[in-house]
Amino acid sequence: MATSPRYLPASDNRLLVCVVAVVAALYGLFAVALAINVLRAPVSLGVALPFVVLSWGMWRLKKWARWITVFVLWFCVIVIPIGVLNPFAAMEWEGGAPQWEVLASWVAGGVALGLFVLHVLGKHKGDFTW
Repeated sequence: MATSPRYLPASDNRLLVCVVAVVAALYGLFAVALAINVLRAPVSLGVALPFVVLSWGMWRLKKWARWITVFVLWFCVIVIPIGVLNPFAAMEWEGGAPQWEVLASWVAGGVALGLFVLHVLGKHKGDFTW
C-alpha cells in the first residue's frame, strides 16, 4: 500500500499525502503555539494535547482524526463567513470597517481552500484506517 518514503504518511496518492502533511503540520503548529503560551495560561497545555493527538492521528491516517478534521473544516466553511461578513461585526471594529471586497476575497480564499481539503479527504477516505 505505501510506496511513499517512511517519513511521509502511508498512502499511494501524492495529493492525499500532501494534504494530510499540511493538516498535520497545522495541528502541530497549534500545539506548539499553545505550549509556548503555557507560562501565561497553564490550561493551554491541556488544550495543546488534543492537537498533538490529532496531528499524530492525521499523520497515521486514522479515521477518527479524519472525522474530526472534516467536522472542523465544515464548521469553518459554514460559520466563519457568516461571522466575518455580517453587518453587526463591522460596527464593532475600531477605526472603521475594512472594505467588504477585501473581506470577501480573504474569506472566499479560505472557504475555497477548506472545500478543497474536504474534497481530498472525502475522495480518499478509503486510505484511512482505525
